[in-house]
Amino acid sequence: MLDGMKTTLKGDAALRRGVSRHAKGNRGMLWTQAEEAFVRSRYRKLTVAEIAKALGRGEVAVKMRAKRLGLTKPHSHWTSRENGLLRTHYRTHSTSQIAIMLRHTENSVRYRIDVLNLPGKFDWQLEEKAYLRKWFGRKSQREIANILNRSRNAIYDHAKCMGLTKPAPHAWSSDEDAYMKSRYGLERPAVIAHALGRSHAAVLLRAQTLGIAEKRQRRKRRR
Repeated sequence: MLDGMKTTLKGDAALRRGVSRHAKGNRGMLWTQAEEAFVRSRYRKLTVAEIAKALGRGEVAVKMRAKRLGLTKPHSHWTSRENGLLRTHYRTHSTSQIAIMLRHTENSVRYRIDVLNLPGKFDWQLEEKAYLRKWFGRKSQREIANILNRSRNAIYDHAKCMGLTKPAPHAWSSDEDAYMKSRYGLERPAVIAHALGRSHAAVLLRAQTLGIAEKRQRRKRRR
């Protein structure tokens, strides 16, 4: 067992050396194999902020790369007692202190604060705002929430504060539904959205409601 631990430590040291060569000024640069290996080995052990600092990259960039690599940080179940303690202490204790107190990860604590919509804890970073401005309405709120490690309510509320949301759309007509059923899977959602004067996200959501979302996936698989 001791030999195995020594081997692991040596491997970790080598990985750190490979990453440290690129740890400064990496923003906007292509990802190296050493960096991806570091993310794979540390994503469930370190916070995103710690990984970002080690690699010299932004937190959003780390989250996007982790998503591309198929890595996740599952959010554990919270009891009503834990929710109550979080509401009581989130202003007076640090995230790490609350994580230790409640035996949750720091990411889980941060996510839960968003879910409970507790005010004044985490400010939005400039790169998070830029990502939200670019993709809100083009990606689902679930996707954006996963990448930014925030709740869907937090995504929508901040998008609304930034003026990115639109008034509730009018109901879909039978003619629009007929057009969707005849063209979805044959044309890109963006083309259908333009033809109907709807947003890209609205078309994707309507396809799910109509039960035709799989048509596009089947067409992709046949190519």
